[in-house]
Amino acid sequence: MKAILRKAWDKLKEKDGQGMFTPVVAVMLSMIFLILLSNFIYLYSMVSGIADYTQQAILQTATSNAYNAYNGVREGNSSAHLYAGSGIWNVMVSTSEITTRLEDMLQLERKGNGLYKYQEGALKYAISDIQIHCSNVEVGAEGNSVTLTFKTTVVAEVPLYYLGALLHVKKPISLISYYTPLF
Repeated sequence: MKAILRKAWDKLKEKDGQGMFTPVVAVMLSMIFLILLSNFIYLYSMVSGIADYTQQAILQTATSNAYNAYNGVREGNSSAHLYAGSGIWNVMVSTSEITTRLEDMLQLERKGNGLYKYQEGALKYAISDIQIHCSNVEVGAEGNSVTLTFKTTVVAEVPLYYLGALLHVKKPISLISYYTPLF
């Protein structure tokens, strides 16, 4: 890329190359725009995939805990929380359970508070700062209308190369997932 830019610049400095100025600039600006557009599409597809897999992990975790909802409605449980008495609810769908599920689904490496995906020794993407808040359902209130709401935030980090420079783009993702167990 630098060699092409150098040749174009040298050509522009020549007297007879003045007529080439407009097409060369147009081609260079088009190339830069296309590179920027391809990086944006790549970033969007990576973030979209991470969001989809995160939501899938949340719903799989809720589904695996759904057996608690059936017995729990009569005993004061939901599939997200277990009633411990005296107004205390213990969370049954935890961030660590969903993180472990994501790690298994995407074959990620855990390092500290993040999950990392490497391809040929280079970082492909990273997922960090997973925060999940599941709202408690009103148990036994309206029959089968036990809908769990999971509000999740995740930070996706995707490395991008732009004109020879490596940029680590961090994109926060917010998800809202709903799960209604069938009794």
